[in-house]
Amino acid sequence: MRKNIMFLACAVFVFAACGGGATAEDHISAGNEKYELRDYEGAVKDYDRAIKLQPDYAMAYLNRGLAKYMRGERDAAIKDLKKSAELGYEGAKDVIEQIEKQ
Repeated sequence: MRKNIMFLACAVFVFAACGGGATAEDHISAGNEKYELRDYEGAVKDYDRAIKLQPDYAMAYLNRGLAKYMRGERDAAIKDLKKSAELGYEGAKDVIEQIEKQ
């Protein structure tokens, strides 16, 4: 019985460590931490995971668009920002205007 409990505990730990059960918000938080560290590539990957879990998450598209912009991917950034606006985040339109002015 004790071995079964230890095995189960190890399996749960491995599952959690591999991202099992992580929510879209968890991935957004991880992406935001990477963004702050200027790890835009890592941030985009986390935002991708958030979008995969919750395709209608406007903030995930906004954040991914900003990270893509910081990587120099202007057109891809605008596409994500437009999607964010389409999903209801009105502030994305202001960001798009700022990018287009540059």
